[in-house]
This record gives sequence, structure tokens and C-alpha cells, in this order.
Amino acid sequence: MRYCLQKIVVVAFLMGIPLLSFAERLGPYRCVKADMPIVIDGKLDEAVWEKAEPIRFKCHIPDKWETIQFAESGMPERADPIWRGGWAGKEKDPQVLVDTARRLGFSALMIHAGDDFAYLNDLCQRASAANIDVYYWYHISGTEKNKDWWQVVSPEEAEKAKRIKEDKEPDKHGYQYGGEPVNDQTDVFDSELLCFHRPEVVEDCGKKLETVLAKCPGLAGVAFDYFGYKNYRCCRCPVSEKLLDEYFKKCLEGKLPRDKALEQFSLDTLSDFNNRLAERCRKYKPGIKIATHVYPTFLANPVYGNRLNVDYCMQTVAWYFEPFWDLAKVEKYTTNVVQDAKRYYARPQGIPFVGIFMDSKNPKLDKPSQRFREELKMIRKAGSQSFSICPFNIFIKHPEFGDILVEELGLPENK
Repeated sequence: MRYCLQKIVVVAFLMGIPLLSFAERLGPYRCVKADMPIVIDGKLDEAVWEKAEPIRFKCHIPDKWETIQFAESGMPERADPIWRGGWAGKEKDPQVLVDTARRLGFSALMIHAGDDFAYLNDLCQRASAANIDVYYWYHISGTEKNKDWWQVVSPEEAEKAKRIKEDKEPDKHGYQYGGEPVNDQTDVFDSELLCFHRPEVVEDCGKKLETVLAKCPGLAGVAFDYFGYKNYRCCRCPVSEKLLDEYFKKCLEGKLPRDKALEQFSLDTLSDFNNRLAERCRKYKPGIKIATHVYPTFLANPVYGNRLNVDYCMQTVAWYFEPFWDLAKVEKYTTNVVQDAKRYYARPQGIPFVGIFMDSKNPKLDKPSQRFREELKMIRKAGSQSFSICPFNIFIKHPEFGDILVEELGLPENK
């Protein structure tokens, strides 16, 4: 287990279950163990804090619902290397992907190839020769075969999703396809997602990834995507509701309102699912890298990615569609994603993610090249040359966008 470089935060223990309780309010001072929650109504309870017993250890092994790792502070800081990751679909000639990645200074390709292991193995061999890593793009989207495992939303939310699917307008009246919603009529995902509160879902995901790693030994890593909630808030299936009741009664009843407890439960269990699946991959294949794109959005905290114990955490700083985000927001999100990546764990590197949509039937949905340039300028202004994009294939179809990327963010010295 690696050591945390900077932050030491707090976990309050109640009945053996640690809580993620507004750790950002506590600062990088000490880690303690208390016999009751330290947070009440979202504020630090000084009396409990003062009575808490300091914990003296080098690192802390996560337990149920916990996503914080503790370790010694005081280690020297070092800058992360420039890392660029492209989320890509298959190309008929896989060498085109490799050559484009090398030209633009990309470190890794996250490939959506399904069960085409022959393609993946061929690509891994080609990419390795160019010093580029290949990751298996893995998602938890629902299908008819696993319908019993789908997340459940409220009747009102289900009706919204139905209207979005049936909407024939090109922009679907502002629907953001999993990005931060712009109105209360499109604040739900129109696709189905699996409920990761179900043990059978967690086990199925683990087995599938072990199969992938066995059949593609050349993979450098696994890339998580679509890990989130259909309504951007929670799952309302019986399994989730039961777990929430247990969590609330044991941890937060009388301390937080039910709606705030739901937000914390949803965030803790979402983070926990990411981290446990990542750890399972590492145990199966030591040295494997884990990347993720935080998607779909989580309304209570859209940039929660620093709670994930992964190697590369890609968080959106500029979304695909209009209304394009204010450039000040692009800069602010980039700063947060990059500088706050190691708040809870030593491992993660925060990577700014930009979405871009081109070649659509409706040009109004396309992102202009000048807008793309402006977003990259904000990323550079915030101090980063690292970058991630989906779809990476746009650089093949529109090489001018790759030229803009190099002009604004430059090339890593080793590329």
C-alpha cells in the first residue's frame, strides 16, 4: 500500500462502520478514532473532536463503505508526469490509433472493443512498441439479459427518461447525456445502469474483468466508465433502500437529515464500488493500472473523483454540448481535478477530461474548433498539460483538432 503525500483526514467510527464525514473541513492535521460521529449537521463537533483518540499508524486499511486511506505525512511532493488518455472506438487499421496517439503525445488508449480479444491483443502489441498503454474500457450499462439488476428510479424520473428517449429534437431540449443537467426536465440518464449495491453485480463485474485480463495479458490496465446513478442521485431498488436504512440508523440518524444522509450514502457506496473493483483487479494481476472517467454526473458532488483509489482519474472540465461551460468554470474545475487529486489517496493523478462531438446530423451539436482551443487554453492556464478526451477517434477524422491540442498543450518531453 502506498503512502499519502499530503493530506491526513478524519474518519469517525460508529458501531465499527467508518464514515466519510465532510473530511475537507478538517484540514491536514491529524487522524483520530472516535466512538461517535464527529460531524453533526455538516459541522465539526469540537467536543467530540477534542475527546477523540489519536491513531498512530502508517496506513489504514479501508473497511465497509470507507474510501479514505491514511498514511504518514511529511513526504516530499513531486510533480506528476504529463499523462494523456484517449477513449477510443476500434479502427479498421489499429495502427492508425497507435500512430495518432504517438503523434499527439498520448500515454494511453482506453479501447471499446467488447469481447474482440484478438483485436485487443493485436493493438496491445502495436501500442507496446510505441510505448503506449492500452486499457480495457469497461462499463456497467444494463442490457435485457441483466434486467433484474437494473437500477430503479422514481415513477417521475422514469417518465422523464421515457420522454428523453422519445424526444425527436436533435438537442432533446437540453439533455446532456449524463453530463451536468441544465434543467429539471432532463436530470436523468436515458440509459439503464446496473445497481452496484447488489453483491451479485459486484461479483459479476469482478469475474468479467478477470476474464478480460486473462485473455489479454498485454493490457496495461482497466478503464471504468458509466459508474454512477441513473438519476444522478441514488438507486431506489429494494436492495439499495435496505442498505440505506441500515446506514442511516447505524450512522446518521439524529445527526443528518434523511436527504443529506442519502447523498452521503450514495457517494460512499459509489466510491466503495470503484475502489473494491479496482482492488480486485490489482489482486488478480499485480501491477495493473486502473483509470476511470467520473460519469455520469453525481449531482451532490460532480467532482468527487479524488475519493477513488485509481491511478488516473479523469473528471470532466468541459462538456460536449451547448450551453458550453463558462471558461472560468473550465479553469476552476481543472484546478480542482489536478490539485486536489491526492486529498484522500496517494495513488491518483487527476486528469482533465474534455468531451467533443462532431460529424453529427445536426451541426448545432458540433463543438467548434475555436471553442475547443479556448477550453485547452483554460486547462493550460490552470497549470496542466495532462488531458483526456472522448472520442479519441476525432483526431483521426479531424487532424486539425490534434494540431490545436499540440499548439495549446504542447508535447511531453519523452514523446
